[in-house]
Amino acid sequence: MTEAATPGIERELERAGLPDLHRYAWLEIDLAALVHNARVLRSLVGPGVRLALAAKANAYGHGLEVSSWAGVGGGADCLILGTFDEAMRLRDFGLQAGLLVVYPVARDAVGEAAVRGVDLAASNGEATGALLAAWRAVMPKLGGCELRLHLEVDSGFTRGGVPPDGVVDTARAILAEPGVRLAGVWSHLARSSDPESARRQVERYEAALAALGAAGIEPRLRHMAASSGLLGGTSPRYDMVRIGLAYYGEREPDLRPDTPEAAAAAAALRPALTLKARAVRIEEIARGERVGYGAAWEAPRTSLIATLPLGYGDGYVRAYSPGASVLIRGKRAPVVGRVSMDSLAVDVTDVPGASIDDDVVLIGPQGDERITLDELAATRSSVNYEVIVGLGERLARVYRDANEIVAVSRPGSTVVVSPRASARWSTGTLAGHRRG
Repeated sequence: MTEAATPGIERELERAGLPDLHRYAWLEIDLAALVHNARVLRSLVGPGVRLALAAKANAYGHGLEVSSWAGVGGGADCLILGTFDEAMRLRDFGLQAGLLVVYPVARDAVGEAAVRGVDLAASNGEATGALLAAWRAVMPKLGGCELRLHLEVDSGFTRGGVPPDGVVDTARAILAEPGVRLAGVWSHLARSSDPESARRQVERYEAALAALGAAGIEPRLRHMAASSGLLGGTSPRYDMVRIGLAYYGEREPDLRPDTPEAAAAAAALRPALTLKARAVRIEEIARGERVGYGAAWEAPRTSLIATLPLGYGDGYVRAYSPGASVLIRGKRAPVVGRVSMDSLAVDVTDVPGASIDDDVVLIGPQGDERITLDELAATRSSVNYEVIVGLGERLARVYRDANEIVAVSRPGSTVVVSPRASARWSTGTLAGHRRG
């Protein structure tokens, strides 16, 4: 294809020296926004407090490797992960920041965690005992490596952790094991937007810390606050904060910043993700004709229907129709009929000149309009977290640094970096910042 005949995203990828997408449905991630958000959060938490960013669940749908790198470039000290595989992907990518896996791992991962410098969570007494037993079996072969554990306190979330009255015994078991370090003691709020509920949990957590102190045990890193706990002031910052949604430029709908500084930080955060597609078909249908599985939608007039090549197989779920809209040429157009696994239909009758060469936005801004995560969450009676985390890995991720495409992550392949950006990439420079 010549440049003149190559529309939109393909031309940009060609100029950047990156591979084609192979599909007209993709995510664009604004790396400058991610770096900016990390800097805002770094400034808010202040000196002496570590900033940890949650990169679990494929970095909340933004793509694990590059989004994690951007966060470290913006000042993060540590990445929070949900699985050991995620930690290995980041180490294989070359990221040397601190990594903490906050959910239990298989026993055969313990040795590799120590070798590759990945901190693990000790979630309760029985699980911790199994973890330490696995460590005893592999430790003699590892040549002096250290296993670092963060002991979780169940302060009232009742999903994991050690009850406050069992914390001292579990900590002693950890400290008694050669080559094992108690690297931190942490907890998590169940209702961070509820000051009274949060206060009760903080009290239980601090009672556990006091018991450790009375036993002569140093908790090292104490951490409890996540995005809403930090911005809403319902959790002390302690030694580290673990930020998820706010890093990606989003916030919980009921968040109420507790200080002018927190309000300014929340207002400064920028969403980084846009979901785009391009129609593979636009056809006129007569009044009374029906669209899609189950013939669930009937055209009330002669209508122009665009077919987009993505569906619930990509995380754009059936519950979005009826109710959801997309943006095309800066105008809203409704999703009609049932969302299928690989396609959905949009009524573009009221969008003059709509073409298969137009970018269609399903999440994010176009012109003066924006499709928000909260809007889609309300359509499916869910939360904004579920909307972005559910965006499938079948979707390619296209990463922009300012106005330049610098990397692409396609399904089933590793991240490919633009040759023109590779010098900046290798030295850690991104959006004017360094990886560190």
